[in-house]
Formats: sequence, structure tokens, C-alpha cells
Amino acid sequence: MTAHQPIDAVAVFAPWCDDAERALRVRIHKARDAAQARAIRSKHGRARTLYWVAAQMAGDWVFCRAPNEDLNDILAALSRLFLVAGSIERLEAPDVD
Repeated sequence: MTAHQPIDAVAVFAPWCDDAERALRVRIHKARDAAQARAIRSKHGRARTLYWVAAQMAGDWVFCRAPNEDLNDILAALSRLFLVAGSIERLEAPDVD
């Protein structure tokens, strides 16, 4: 970690990360937060479920030791979950008013 980077959860709980790994973990952490926020706001049951799955998966991976290739694969999987949930929100009628 270089001196110009802000202190965040990844810097605190994963101090072993080099800059490239830290960047991937920060993206996973932000994806977790975004998934939680979208799950709370979504009016579509299926989309909510996918957002919660994404949040749980991101939370499981953000601090676990893994090579950068695996972290990239998780980011790709999270992106797919977001895309599917977004499609459901566009195509289906809301469950909740």
C-alpha cells in the first residue's frame, strides 16, 4: 500500500495486498455495498434475491486470500448477477408498490 492511498476497509483488514490486488478488493467491496443498496430498494422479488446473492458472494470474497485471477472471476460473476437483476427489473412488473 502506498502512502497516497486513503484508509479503507481493505487497507485495514487486508494489509498484505499489493496495489493491484487492493484495487480488485476495493471493487468487490463497493459491489457488495451496491448490491445491498439495490436489494433494499428493489421492488422485484427475483431481482432482490439476486442482489442479496451478489452481496453475500462479494462479502465472502472481499477479504479471503485468493489470487488476482480469482478476484477478477468473482468480479465478472458479480457483474452478471447485476445484469440479470437489472433485466428482471426492466422486464417484469414490480411485486411491491
